[in-house]
Amino acid sequence: MTTALYVGWMRGADDACFRFINHSLANPVFDWLMPFASHPPGGIAVATALAITLAAKGGARGRLCVGMFLLTLWVGNFLVVDPLKELVARPRPFFALGDARLVIGRVQAFSMPSAHSANWFGAAMIGFVYYRRQASWLFALAALVAFSRVYNGVHYPTDVLAGAVIGAGTAVATAVALDTVWQFAGPRWFQEQWARLPSLVLTEEAPRAAKAPIATAVASE
Repeated sequence: MTTALYVGWMRGADDACFRFINHSLANPVFDWLMPFASHPPGGIAVATALAITLAAKGGARGRLCVGMFLLTLWVGNFLVVDPLKELVARPRPFFALGDARLVIGRVQAFSMPSAHSANWFGAAMIGFVYYRRQASWLFALAALVAFSRVYNGVHYPTDVLAGAVIGAGTAVATAVALDTVWQFAGPRWFQEQWARLPSLVLTEEAPRAAKAPIATAVASE
């Protein structure tokens, strides 16, 4: 199969999947729910309040979780998603497909990858890193947001799939990179701080796995 045929097949499959979600699954309940899933009223205010509460009352793990999420959000949007949108320059479905149902207002940015999907899956992955038992449900919420972007007519399925991979991958890469730097720099130049915080990735399993009492105390906050 030539490259052109393969690309054409993939594009046709993407269009068909888009039409199935955007047309075949259309119903009054989804027409009400999916715009809400994409843009929940007061969502930013609620997320800000939750982040402040977690940072104030969640101990070292809570503060690291919030800080890592904010950094992941910045890296994912400004260093990965936005440049890729401009590079790929894929028009939104409602521009390219004459029969696309637009359930929400038009947006002018390019389509690939989905920033909503990247942000939500990045948040879900960071939550999973620090709170594996409590935060697993975030992946279901991220999947709902990604689905809503296709249903609402503003993204193709491959847009949200790429966004999910980019968001989750950016979250893991950011956490691993920062912890690697800390493992190198901490013992050499920040001995006191490193003794109190030997890792930037404090999971629920850390207290059982840590050998040093100080690591157990920090991870148990």
